[in-house]
Order: sequence, then C-alpha cells, then structure tokens
Amino acid sequence: LQAPSLPVLRAAESLAATAHLGEALVRFGNEIREVLPHQRLAFLLRTGEDEIVEFAAETLRPLGDIDSTTVSESPCRAVLQGERAWTLIHRHESEGLVVALRVAGRVFGALVIEAAHFEAPRDAAAIGQQFAAVLGPHLELLRRTALAARPTARET
Repeated sequence: LQAPSLPVLRAAESLAATAHLGEALVRFGNEIREVLPHQRLAFLLRTGEDEIVEFAAETLRPLGDIDSTTVSESPCRAVLQGERAWTLIHRHESEGLVVALRVAGRVFGALVIEAAHFEAPRDAAAIGQQFAAVLGPHLELLRRTALAARPTARET
C-alpha cells in the first residue's frame, strides 16, 4: 500500500476547504503543477448519454450555460466511454493527457492536463489518475446538481 503524495493530499484539502469551486480548481491545478508541469487543465463532464461540456477552472460557470458537444466527436472519447483509463491527445499545439473521472466505478467525465510534451506519459497518467480520484466526487456533485436543475420534458 502506497501513501498518497503530499501534493495529492494538499489538492484534496484545497477542494475540501474552499467554498468557491473555481478557486478550489485553480488551487487543485497548482498542486498538480508541482508534480506534472502543465499550461492548462480542462474538465469534461457528461451531461447526457452522448453529450459533454468542457470548462477550465478560470472559466467555470453554470454547466447549463456551456455549449455541449458529443462524446463521439471528442478526441477524449475512448476515456469518456470507459474503453481506456487514459490517453494522450494532441490539441492547441500541445499534448493533452486525458484521465478518467470516475465515481463508484462509472466514468462520468475526464480530466485533461495540457502541456507542451509529456516525457513519460505512462508515469504522468499514473499521477494524473491519483489526482482524478480525489477530484472525481467533487465534480460529480457539481454535475448531478446541474442535471437535477435542468427542466424536464414535461416542464418545457
């Protein structure tokens, strides 16, 4: 059994102790940066069977206000569909390390860590998965709250 790293513990503490999620996600990203240097974090959350939204900590707003795209069109689809635990994608002239966000064994989104290059992507993915395991329940709560607030077909 391996003890969690200090940055993972600090990331967990920042999520638990900060009332504003956007600020907590910025702090979370700073803790990841200590062990995985990166330029940007992005968060992808399922809002429907084949629908996702993408946002960054700095641009967090209500999920219903974010334009959605389909999972099938996403370069992250293998992770979002649970086919892979992680993958490496190329976007915005950088690499994106994509790791699954899961709760109770079910993938509901992905954490994308963007950097110029990952020297050892498999090792980086193992680290990213530790952070994703801490972040997952917080973003699942956000996602479920947003989905519960959506008008149902009968209300529209």
